Amino acid sequence: MLFDGAQGWMAAGYVSNFIAYFFVSFLEMVAWVLWMVTEDGYWLLLMSDFFYYCFIMYLPAWIFPMFHLYLPITDGGLANPFPQVPFQSNDVFLFVTGLAMWAYIGIIHIIYTKPMKEHLVAINTDCKCEPIGIAVDEIGEKTREFIEKLAQSACQAMCPPEAELARLENEKQKKAAIDLFKAS
Repeated sequence: MLFDGAQGWMAAGYVSNFIAYFFVSFLEMVAWVLWMVTEDGYWLLLMSDFFYYCFIMYLPAWIFPMFHLYLPITDGGLANPFPQVPFQSNDVFLFVTGLAMWAYIGIIHIIYTKPMKEHLVAINTDCKCEPIGIAVDEIGEKTREFIEKLAQSACQAMCPPEAELARLENEKQKKAAIDLFKAS
């Protein structure tokens, strides 16, 4: 049927629709299963760029029925006749629903791929340094400063310095705000 002069474009639309949805959906499912089993987002992060552009694979699913609907009869189309001929309503349905699904899937991938990548990077980072909360009256001021410096140097070795310094500064500002609030 793919090489049939009267129905080839419609058959190509069905085949491309099946292949694109199967291929993309299968790969997304495999990445999701690997994420659930391994509990790290490596595979999702690796494949997220592919997922971002995969909606392009759905283009033939609605373009081929459009070709069948509007191309001249000599090129295997229906030449958009009036009144309707066999397969014309099928082509209209495949074209409209294929175009709507392609637009919907494309918008969803464009909107949600970047936040998904940022989320995966955030949950998979090993840069989680906890501040040491030792009271001064327990050990003394000099000992506390030494322990904080030691913890900060260990943390900087584990995490990127810019991110850690910004986080420590933020922690200091929060603590100063809490102390100011307690004092008032």
